[in-house]
Amino acid sequence: YAWSSTGLWGFTKADFLVADEGRIARFDGSGNAVWSSDTSFGTGQGTDSGGAASVKPIVRPTRAYPFGDREMVVVDAGGNRIVRMDMSGREIRSLAGYKLDPNFLPDGASLNEPTELRMPKDVLVYSSYVPSGSNPFVSPAPTEYWVHYFVADSGHKRLLEIVDRYAYDPSTGRRGDAISYNVNGQIEKGLGVLYWHSPEGLSGSRFD
Repeated sequence: YAWSSTGLWGFTKADFLVADEGRIARFDGSGNAVWSSDTSFGTGQGTDSGGAASVKPIVRPTRAYPFGDREMVVVDAGGNRIVRMDMSGREIRSLAGYKLDPNFLPDGASLNEPTELRMPKDVLVYSSYVPSGSNPFVSPAPTEYWVHYFVADSGHKRLLEIVDRYAYDPSTGRRGDAISYNVNGQIEKGLGVLYWHSPEGLSGSRFD
């Protein structure tokens, strides 16, 4: 595994993944291109496309990480988004910003600051199981499965931890659908919710 200023990371022992200008490419150990794409496409929940198919360019990626056996996570600073996609270019998750929970505002966050990402430079993705007693959000389930996106949001000079909330059944070990809740008569999904924000002293003009 290795990296450079263009964002080169090991994909397997033989292959490697490159965040190139305007594209993502996978090469084998001999330097032969195995796969590349300058776009991603997505439909439905979890992407920015709504219910219709949408093809989006990969503008200026700065990082590309393997995620499981057949997925990758791409930080597209030029496109102001984080994308999880498979080897066909299909979006599993597209994250261009966050929303606020009606019951919880983390320290350091402001109601007036932009909720969209701007020139994100890096991301850490991980998951956790969260019991209701440790869940600050509205309508907590007894146990939830969270996917965390810890984002260096360079354009806004802040760090953000954004979570996707899913139902989880400990007896079967199965993840369910995204948590749903009611806000002023509208059903919201617990996807892309702000969980943590860099403190005020480490955000803004004094934080690079």
